[in-house]
Amino acid sequence: MRAAATGRRPERRGMSARGNWRTTGACLMAGLAGGLLLLACAPAARHDLLTFFFDGVPSGKEVPSTAAIGPTSARIQRPPMAVAYPIRLVPTPPPIVSVHKPFAERQCTECHQISRGMEPLANDERLCDKCHGEQRRRQGWNHGPINLGTCIPCHRAHDSAYPHLLDRPIPQLCLFCHVGALENMPAYHQVAELNDCTKCHDPHRMY
Repeated sequence: MRAAATGRRPERRGMSARGNWRTTGACLMAGLAGGLLLLACAPAARHDLLTFFFDGVPSGKEVPSTAAIGPTSARIQRPPMAVAYPIRLVPTPPPIVSVHKPFAERQCTECHQISRGMEPLANDERLCDKCHGEQRRRQGWNHGPINLGTCIPCHRAHDSAYPHLLDRPIPQLCLFCHVGALENMPAYHQVAELNDCTKCHDPHRMY
């Protein structure tokens, strides 16, 4: 009756807390919608909207400081550079001066057995004697390597950068074997200008 007399609605318990939750939820939804709207709008409109609520909002036209974003090299994307490897200079081989005739004419079977992996036809004087046997007997070749049945210590089989298919230039070729005997030879062998042993010695004979 008292409530009817005063004209007020009777208070219901629990209605105040429920109303607060509804108000809070509505504020959150409105804030979320406003945030999405703020992110979706153009930069100029977004700046104007933020300036309405806050002071000192940057316009976005200021150039950021280098210290804030790191050094210049970190901001510029450069294409990957090729790794530099040390260059190894390959020495130029000396020009070919002399070529063995069968090798120049591609007559490999004159000295090799193709069916056996290019194995030499012989490993003694018979191999060179196929072409040089008559000359060896006529001129009396008796140099040490020839007596051992091979010409390879002094000559190359295919080609050479020196005349007569020599393995090394003279006198290095001769001193490769005779350097020990040079110390006991007469003084005229020590003359610097005397650098060609074949001027006095027959390379195919003992003396």
